[in-house]
Amino acid sequence: MKPRKIFHPLFLLALLVVAGGFSAKAQTSQFPTENAYWHQYSFLNVQGDTTEYFLQGDTLLFAEQWTKMYAKHPLQNAIYCGAVKVSGDTVEFTSTNDERKILYDFDLSVGDTFPIRPLSNTYGFDSVLVVERIDSILLFNGEYRKVFISNTLTNGIFEVLQEQWIEGIGSMHGPLFPLNARLLTEELGEESTLTCFLANGEVLYQNPRFWSCLLEIDDKTEQNLCTFPNPTSGKFILQIPSPEKIAQIELSDISGKQLVRFVESESIDISAFQAGMYIGVVTYKDGRKYSFKVIKK
Repeated sequence: MKPRKIFHPLFLLALLVVAGGFSAKAQTSQFPTENAYWHQYSFLNVQGDTTEYFLQGDTLLFAEQWTKMYAKHPLQNAIYCGAVKVSGDTVEFTSTNDERKILYDFDLSVGDTFPIRPLSNTYGFDSVLVVERIDSILLFNGEYRKVFISNTLTNGIFEVLQEQWIEGIGSMHGPLFPLNARLLTEELGEESTLTCFLANGEVLYQNPRFWSCLLEIDDKTEQNLCTFPNPTSGKFILQIPSPEKIAQIELSDISGKQLVRFVESESIDISAFQAGMYIGVVTYKDGRKYSFKVIKK
């Protein structure tokens, strides 16, 4: 007979505490069902402001409990968008008298297809978004989350799209963007961007391009900044008014992870970067900050 192993009660208690810690951490990375706010900025929005999406109240749909989602523009009443249901890593969405659809799946692996309808471009054929790589991001609460990064779709002229999902938060283009994903006209500066995400009154994510969750106008873009060639396969030049007054230039991916910081703006080399869109922030010595975008082919 094998000797029985006897564990000290304090050891068992420690195991329970550790297991409980892992369980709590896993739960916090899920998509929220209450006290959550997404702020989405859309350029070319006729109101020129930020839309706030939030969860409030429950409803019974398909004989199940769902959480209602609303959208609110400044100086307007909140509008009911639909309802979400979270089941592990899967988030479903349904609108009024609509079927249930998968909004997010945070259990994707490299090579998997994003659960987004195929995107038609101007040439008439459909393209799908595939998980090209999985990265991570550190939130303000000290927690790391996965970032699912897609391939970049383009029609070869002006329209482009790269999707990035933060685990438990959603698309960098806004919480409901996957339902109506589309190529964005970069030549006109068209964009749909998540500026920040809050949960339980705490900012967990702040887009590095913006210095506030709520924006009346996007005054962070300097019209005289010029990048060429853009898109680029390696190096690009950033033309800046009064370059002698520049304090620093930073490049980040669109999930907010800073990749490089430098001062000189001529012949910036991003040949080692993955294909996709990158956000630059130019900081002047007087404190002014402006942003630009560059696409790596």
